[in-house]
Amino acid sequence: MIRHAVTIMNMTGNAQLEVVCHGPGLDLLLKDKTTVQKKIEELNKLNVIFAACEATMKRRGINKSQLISQAITVPIAILEISSKEQEGWSYLKEGNNP
Repeated sequence: MIRHAVTIMNMTGNAQLEVVCHGPGLDLLLKDKTTVQKKIEELNKLNVIFAACEATMKRRGINKSQLISQAITVPIAILEISSKEQEGWSYLKEGNNP
């Protein structure tokens, strides 16, 4: 996902991207678990948004202080994605399938 985001931003220079992390994907935004914080910092400087699902956070007992500073939160990931689609955004799903 990070590689694709970097490629998109390099190719377009001005794409609007929001990465919504939920379930196991939330680890991407946790200070003590992420392995790509430098890349996230670089993408964030290019206005790529990184959003953490508050429902997942609650379910996993995670609070906002545990997130990297570049992360925002959204109440429910699927509602954030659905809302963006209604505004004309495209949804690209990334992640590992078991």
